Amino acid sequence: MPRDQPAEVARRFAEAYNVAAASEDPGPALAAVATPTAVVGFLVESRFGVVAPLLSWTAVPPGARLEVDPDRATAPFPELVLVPFTGHGFPRQDFSGEVELHLGDGRITRIVFRAT
Repeated sequence: MPRDQPAEVARRFAEAYNVAAASEDPGPALAAVATPTAVVGFLVESRFGVVAPLLSWTAVPPGARLEVDPDRATAPFPELVLVPFTGHGFPRQDFSGEVELHLGDGRITRIVFRAT
């Protein structure tokens, strides 16, 4: 993966996520960056977890907003991008940590939010 690509993957994901959360249907915005079968896992303090399809209001709460720091995005493996995040409008008010973006054929197949 080129050096600037993790930042671009993180930026594009956050943009698509925010558009999806502001729309009536999250599907079209997320289709540009993720597979139709992509899933999201929310892991809080390494103890509590929820898994949901990415194309659902459980994974993309209406009105939520996601901030990432693309300059701090890394790719320890070609198919994995890690980036710090802060979420707004999620059920947990202090929703921040690191998000894992798992890739397949250049699109996101799985997302894991690891909140601290």
